[in-house]
Amino acid sequence: MLSRLLKARNEASRVRIRELRQSLSYSDRNEQRGNGRLRMQMNRLNQLVKLDSIGFQYNSEIEYSLHPVVVVESMKTVCTNYNSLKFKNEAPQLCCLNG
Repeated sequence: MLSRLLKARNEASRVRIRELRQSLSYSDRNEQRGNGRLRMQMNRLNQLVKLDSIGFQYNSEIEYSLHPVVVVESMKTVCTNYNSLKFKNEAPQLCCLNG
C-alpha cells in the first residue's frame, strides 16, 4: 500500500517537473542550467575549504565569507567592565573574564 502511494506520488512529481520544464523558454532553461552549475561549483568549493585551524593557513584568494557556516560581522557590543568591543553573541566572560 505504502509502496504504491510512493510510486504514485513520484510519478506525479515527475509529470509536474516535466510540464514545468516544457513551459520554460529556451533562454530560461539555459539560465536555470547556468544557475545550477554555479550552485554546484560553490558547493564543491565549500566542501574543499576545511575550517579547522584555517587562521594559521589563511589564503587571501579564498572568499571565506561565502562559506555557509562562516558569519562575518562587526564588533558592536561594548564590554561593561573595560569598554572593549565584543561580538554580539560573545560570552560575557570571554573578553576580560567578567572583570
